[in-house]
Amino acid sequence: MVSVGFLFLIDPVIEIWRRYIASCLPSHQQPGWVRKVAIILKIGLLAAIATGVAGAAQVSSAFDSQSGVDTVKSLRKVSYILSLGASHPVLLLYDNC
Repeated sequence: MVSVGFLFLIDPVIEIWRRYIASCLPSHQQPGWVRKVAIILKIGLLAAIATGVAGAAQVSSAFDSQSGVDTVKSLRKVSYILSLGASHPVLLLYDNC
């Protein structure tokens, strides 16, 4: 469960990004894609949390076989990739208003 803690910090970053873009423009000029991207990023974040928790739950069974160790490693890598996918678009889509 060590790798899951930072994932809960990504959600406020996504929300701050969404609100920042929304506050820069009047309501009739706000791009509609910002809200959709924020929702997609939050879904990716939930998937990262779920795979991180699933990997942590299988650690005890990983001691029994090599396939269990491989599964835990794979779940942790997937969680890491999903968390990068949920946090880096916020940095790339940052707009100076």
